[in-house]
Amino acid sequence: SRDPNNNCQFPPCPAGCTKDVLVCPDGITAMTRDPTNKCEFPPCPDPLPCTKDLFECPDGTYVKRDLNNNCQYPPCPAGCMKDVFVCPDGTTAMTRDPANKCEFPPCPDPLFCTEEVFECPDRTYVSRDPNNNCQFPPCPAGCTKDVLVCPDGITAMTRDPTNKCEFPPCPDPLPC
Repeated sequence: SRDPNNNCQFPPCPAGCTKDVLVCPDGITAMTRDPTNKCEFPPCPDPLPCTKDLFECPDGTYVKRDLNNNCQYPPCPAGCMKDVFVCPDGTTAMTRDPANKCEFPPCPDPLFCTEEVFECPDRTYVSRDPNNNCQFPPCPAGCTKDVLVCPDGITAMTRDPTNKCEFPPCPDPLPC
């Protein structure tokens, strides 16, 4: 309307809206003021829904896309799962390697021992044990339980564990 204090002239038109912008929650879209709506900011567009796919992290867990971060995947948790893998030797346990996408490292090569054997006092033999740093295992306990009946028909001799489980000599026969 005309201004009665200014010779009924029309007031000057406003200079327009300020040039500031509103950055929407998606972090990408910027909105400018709307001169047809009292220089208010228009509403930000609805965020686009993220796809429902998951990302498998090196530790075996999964993360889903982040709607508030332009549907990017969030960082994976630090570290690897704490499970272990027991190697075929039955004694070596391996933990996951964070420097190798949390994969298990290879099991060590089996230890090969020389082919020597050890004769036990009972005349049995034992071979070196690759699961015990190639040491000889203990000999079987004791000697066999058989007996030797001496020529006198009365005396019986058992094997001697301190002499390779040999029978000791029979005593000399007693004179009649």
